[in-house]
Amino acid sequence: WHGSAYAGSNLGYNAHFANIVAAVFAATGQDLAHVVDASAGYCLMEEDNNNLYVSVTLPSVPAGDVGGGTSLPAQKTARDLMLTDISSKRTISTNRVLAFAEILACGVMAAEISLHAALAQGTLASAHEKFGRGGRHENK
Repeated sequence: WHGSAYAGSNLGYNAHFANIVAAVFAATGQDLAHVVDASAGYCLMEEDNNNLYVSVTLPSVPAGDVGGGTSLPAQKTARDLMLTDISSKRTISTNRVLAFAEILACGVMAAEISLHAALAQGTLASAHEKFGRGGRHENK
């Protein structure tokens, strides 16, 4: 979050909530204009007795389960996949938007941990180089 604070962000203190929120919102038919709202949260990482405590707070996740892009077949399928109980293989039928927001927060937290681990190890740039991201690409 220090980077966000130094950059003067008033929208949140996190490494890249917006990447995950945008991907999930696009895949599930959410209103992409609300990526800004849902990304305006903060990530807290604290070391306590050699244990790492990580939390993410997303104060506003404007998401829906009906209307707009949520009715598109592929987006409905993606949302239903997210909201399926693995053990019973049944799609959650109550509190779907709350469950959606909780699952989104889990994805955001996982991505924050992954990015911070890569930064701490100094492997972020090498991973981009290894998988051909950034730099010049040749058309073949």
